[in-house]
Amino acid sequence: MLALPVPSSPIHRFNRVERQRLDLKRQAAEINALLADMEDVANNIMKESGLPRPEIHEDDVDFSTEDAEGIDEDRLFEVVPVGHSVLYKVAEPVPEEMFKSRELVELVDSMLYTMMMYDGIGLAAPQIGQSLQIAVVEQDEVDNTPRSVK
Repeated sequence: MLALPVPSSPIHRFNRVERQRLDLKRQAAEINALLADMEDVANNIMKESGLPRPEIHEDDVDFSTEDAEGIDEDRLFEVVPVGHSVLYKVAEPVPEEMFKSRELVELVDSMLYTMMMYDGIGLAAPQIGQSLQIAVVEQDEVDNTPRSVK
């Protein structure tokens, strides 16, 4: 059976996540107000210049950051290096008793978090040292065009 480390009690973790969620909600409101102000300024600049506003897409902007601040170490797995023995084994099917378990939910959540933190488009459990037949894959909701890793 797969045993994942539990860093603290569920209540403690819930309270921490709920505080973070509420703080992010407050920050989001502040950011949205700033974005609206910046949009107005950008529109005014282009109106005064008499030029058409250029289209800039999110895909054209690098949002990556080297800043490790704010990383949830409890959810971030270390990705095993190429050549690690777990990558050469046939992964085990997920045991039936894990279905609908908190353990599986936390594993998949941490895999998604790890994939996003590594700017990946997919992650299999063996890549984090777990010999289980589980994989998470990013699907862009707006554009169904496959994305390649840079």
